[in-house]
Amino acid sequence: VLSFASSNVRNNKLIMGLPLYGRMWQTDSLARALKYPETLKLWESQGKPTVRRTQDQTPYFKLSEKVNLTVYWEDQKSLGRKLTLYQGGHIQGVGFWRIGQGPAVLWKELRVK
Repeated sequence: VLSFASSNVRNNKLIMGLPLYGRMWQTDSLARALKYPETLKLWESQGKPTVRRTQDQTPYFKLSEKVNLTVYWEDQKSLGRKLTLYQGGHIQGVGFWRIGQGPAVLWKELRVK
């Protein structure tokens, strides 16, 4: 991101953002379109009775699936690595998103130039 931004934005205008929060992602997306035969096969495999919406009689069924999640977040080590990288990147500065949500130790070790 730094390389791309540096080649497209003048250095004196470039401020890199650092998140102070985590993000959880599904490893498999469960939302998808189903063809009619796939829908019937899934419905039959669940052994579910046909239920219909009252207003238009559209059939539906509910099921549960196991979801695997991956959680990414920034800690003292990862933020330190990014700050070191940005020091050599000839940028104007860095900005932090959601101050107060990151590791408290960051503020003890951060030096402003």
